[in-house]
Formats: sequence, structure tokens, C-alpha cells
Amino acid sequence: MEKYVKDLIRTGESNIVEFKKTINGPEKIAKPLTAFANSKGGYLFIGVDDNKQIIGVQAEEELFVLDKAANFFCYPPVNIEIQEHVTDDFKTVLEVYIPESSEKPHAIKDKEGVLKVYVRVNDQCLLAAPSVINALKKEYPVTEQTPAALSNNEKMLIAYLQKKQKITLKDFAKLINVSKRRASRILQTMITNGQIFEHSFEKVSFYTLN
Repeated sequence: MEKYVKDLIRTGESNIVEFKKTINGPEKIAKPLTAFANSKGGYLFIGVDDNKQIIGVQAEEELFVLDKAANFFCYPPVNIEIQEHVTDDFKTVLEVYIPESSEKPHAIKDKEGVLKVYVRVNDQCLLAAPSVINALKKEYPVTEQTPAALSNNEKMLIAYLQKKQKITLKDFAKLINVSKRRASRILQTMITNGQIFEHSFEKVSFYTLN
């Protein structure tokens, strides 16, 4: 097994790495495929559990499901690159590389037939809010900004998210001591610029770094 594969597995799950012991159907594996494609790309390792232990898989069965998921359960289809790796004790691990897509946003259908868009945030695949979906459609180029290009309020938000990972509108307004309306305008601008993502969970919106 190549060193870079061992290093990625040893590092653990992150914004660019996810582990699966096995694939429980094309509709479920389509979720991380689209999330990586909608974000910065990433690696999906099949045959590895959450504790970074290599379990191994039957490659032929998994390859069939992966192809079905990428081409028939992702809208539009997601490009994937697959490599098989064999350990010293003959366990097979599938490395699925999903590059960042130029056809964002990619979606999957839920049980009711509703299209849903996911993005990758840290080690999770999170449902994208409408504002994030609109930003993905416009395909804004995400460029690195120097600290001087950011306002003090934006710097405070980025510093907060680097430590706490997520924030609500109410907490952001409190953090920078402004009204919710003004805080909302700042957040929407940063979403449009590709700096942060908006998510919704149980009817509560929160924000994370892109």
C-alpha cells in the first residue's frame, strides 16, 4: 500500500477524507460523493472503519455500487477516480478520489424525490442552505484573501470559526456587537464571496468556514 494512502488513513477523517467500512447502497454513498464534488474535493476510503482500522472489502461488489451511485444517483453525475490498494495481509481498500467539480451544484434525491445539495465541512457532509446553492451555481472563484482585504468584523468571524467551527446569526451579532440585520448582511456577503457556508438544522441556521 502506497505511503500517501497510509498517511491519509492515519490522519483520520477531515474535510478531505472520509472512511466507510462498506457501502450500504448507492443512494447513501452518493451523499459524500456530491459533498466532496461541491466543495474542494476529497478522498473516500472503502474498507476502513471510523477508528482508522483497515477492514477490507470485496472490491468487485463495491465498484459496481460506486459506479451506479456516481452516474445514476448524483445529479449531474460526479466524476470519480478509483484505485485498489492491498495491504500486507491481503486486505483490499478502495481509494475513491472525488475532484472539485466545475458543474456545481451536484444533488441527490431523498426518499420523497426531493433534490438535496450537500457540502463538506470538517468531517461532515452538511445540507447546503439556499444561499450556498446559489453561490455554487454562480461558480464564484474562491481566492485567498489577505488579512488586509477583510474587515475587522470578518476577521473576528473567521477567527471564531477556526476555533469553534460554527456560529449562529444571534451569536455572530453578539460577537461583533451589531444588530442582527447588519450581522446578516455581513454573513450574506461572505457567503457570496465563498468564504463561509450557511446550513440549516431543525429550522436553525448556522454558519461554517468554507
